[in-house]
Amino acid sequence: MATISTEKKPEFRKDPLTGRWVILAPGRSQRPQDYDTAVRRVRSGPCPFCEGNESETTPEVLARRNPDSKPNGPGWRVRVVSNKYPAVHCRMSASDSALAASCFPGLGVHDVIVDTPRHVVSLTDMTVSEVTELLDVFRERLGQLSNEPYLEYALIFKNVGPTAGASLEHSHSQLLAIPIVPPSFISELEAARRWHEREGGCYYCQLLSQEQAQGERIVLRHSGFTAFCPFVSRFAYETWILPEAHEERFEATPQTLLSSLAETIQKVLSAIETRLGKPGYNVLLHTAPFRKQSPHFHWRLEILPSVSRAAGFEWGTGIHINPVFPEEAAQTLRAS
Repeated sequence: MATISTEKKPEFRKDPLTGRWVILAPGRSQRPQDYDTAVRRVRSGPCPFCEGNESETTPEVLARRNPDSKPNGPGWRVRVVSNKYPAVHCRMSASDSALAASCFPGLGVHDVIVDTPRHVVSLTDMTVSEVTELLDVFRERLGQLSNEPYLEYALIFKNVGPTAGASLEHSHSQLLAIPIVPPSFISELEAARRWHEREGGCYYCQLLSQEQAQGERIVLRHSGFTAFCPFVSRFAYETWILPEAHEERFEATPQTLLSSLAETIQKVLSAIETRLGKPGYNVLLHTAPFRKQSPHFHWRLEILPSVSRAAGFEWGTGIHINPVFPEEAAQTLRAS
């Protein structure tokens, strides 16, 4: 008698807000592999982000320091410096920075935020109070840059591990602020506005309520935050963290909630590191644009483990192939 396979069949899923498609194809994870993807560490010598090596970076633009310490020296807890190899540049003349319709100089701010003076790799190696202070620095820096009239949008992100694009292992974050709002983000904001007009209320609040009611994609709920694997996950084990109270801007998050957010982030990252064998991953903080009123947007953190990667079909169509159903991903991450 022939054996009947119980493996789930491939499935198309469409995001009801953005219209984005994904293909869930669990059989893709069984492909043969001819290539050795092991990473070889090539750097030796002092780490520029460790305490005592402050001269190896650009001067700090913001820092949380002990009272008796001096700028650009030891005694800091979180340190923000300009990226030595920036994607955009803030030092331009007025004539250089004039905006044209389709081409203008690479104006903006590119920060490196050194999460801790200790040489650790992950936020899970830090204390809750350390991560809480880091999140507070995120808020403060976003607030500073929102006052710059030429900046419209900022993204804070972390690349952890070489497979996720990190070039240094010492735990750090980056902030890129630019004078335009990315088209994909504009499309999402417009979709959220149309949803409100058609359905009433915030799409993201309704999404949270639906996920909490169903439960199968929930990773955890903790003190005002919910972590879940989205129904239309682009990547295996993709996890979102949303505040349960509606807020369009991360920088408006009350101080009293930052420690709960820090604990939630650490719990999710610990599950990813423990159950997936410490993969690389990207963390993206999506908050509303500086000057565009976005009452229908809801800020979020996205955590994207590097356990599968985009290739020709994804780049050619914009449709991601995900080898792990989000329901199974959430079950794995919340397993005791």
